[in-house]
Amino acid sequence: MTKNTDNESPCILIVDDIEANLQALEMMLKDVPAQLVRAVSGREAISKAMRYRPMLILMDIKMPGLNGFEAAYLMHKMPKLKYIPIVFLTASSQSQGENAIIQGYESGAVTDYLFKPVDPYILCSKVEVFLQLYHQQQSVIALEKQLSEKHRQDSLRVVSSGVAHEFQDIIAPILNDLHQLMAEPLTTEHQDWLDKMYQPAFSGNQLVEHLLTYTGEYADIQSVNLPRLAGSYIEALTDNLAEDIHFENFPASEEFMVRLDALELWFVLENLFNNALESMANNPDSREKRLTFQVSKRYVDTPEESVQGVIPANTYGVIEVSDGGHGIPLNEQQRIFDPFFVSEKQERTGKAGLGLCVVYGVVMRMSGFLQVKSTLNEGATFRVYLPCQSVI
Repeated sequence: MTKNTDNESPCILIVDDIEANLQALEMMLKDVPAQLVRAVSGREAISKAMRYRPMLILMDIKMPGLNGFEAAYLMHKMPKLKYIPIVFLTASSQSQGENAIIQGYESGAVTDYLFKPVDPYILCSKVEVFLQLYHQQQSVIALEKQLSEKHRQDSLRVVSSGVAHEFQDIIAPILNDLHQLMAEPLTTEHQDWLDKMYQPAFSGNQLVEHLLTYTGEYADIQSVNLPRLAGSYIEALTDNLAEDIHFENFPASEEFMVRLDALELWFVLENLFNNALESMANNPDSREKRLTFQVSKRYVDTPEESVQGVIPANTYGVIEVSDGGHGIPLNEQQRIFDPFFVSEKQERTGKAGLGLCVVYGVVMRMSGFLQVKSTLNEGATFRVYLPCQSVI
């Protein structure tokens, strides 16, 4: 491997059994925004292709053992590799290479040819075309992922709405009767019984309200000044923080408008704050109980990943809640927004609910996006991106 890039970078596999040829290709492609991976034989090319899933393979034809055509033929038989485009590099002249070209197409691979000595301009031009195709393909995949996730969430909201109304019809008369009983003079023993009945009924009613918030049935979306509204909510949420919580607030440097339901925003912030406080409840003495809140206006100029998929270029109001708690395991970071998902920690403590699922539904309904960044034993950061409407 000749370039150290992040795992999201497209990869180009260059295959040649001659070191000088590999070095020449690397020199010609040094400015191409892609990871270059070497292979010195047909067998190694197949192995590296399985490992790196390159967006393009530049492969010499004449190699000892498994030659380029044979390697391409085997790749074409593999479902994970069959659609990777291959550009064959051949030392044959144009006229002598006709049979080779036919053989290349007969291998079943998506192929192209370059004749040695390779012209750097032609090579880079071809690679640029394949890069553009790759990025277009990734955009389509990202869009399909978003549409699939939207369909899943829409289905969940329909089911949740039906379940919520069924439970509401059951719980409402129970709570009404309990309220009437609580207004009557009771013995201490009867009052204790009543309290024990009231608490699960009240919790059930809260669950129904959370489900209805998730479905957006009562949403009242309006244009609001996000920095002002969020600022007032933060004052209320942090009014009685424990003394051992080190809280920092970074308000927005300017005011801006977004479209949302003000009550639903309260639920989002309350839930994120409560989760942050809960995650720090059992911090060891060596780890500071740090809680940070920030509101900012940000222009996303390059697509970013979120829980819902790629965040498109736009201007957003960003709410960030960060804590110094136990963190979220990587295998749970995508699942924490699923209804009734129970983490390993919640299994031990017996705590679970719809909180983050409802946060997800609210943000989706406001055409927003969620990001989660977390490291075990260091903490977690939740970011909510809401499209800006206008500047005041």
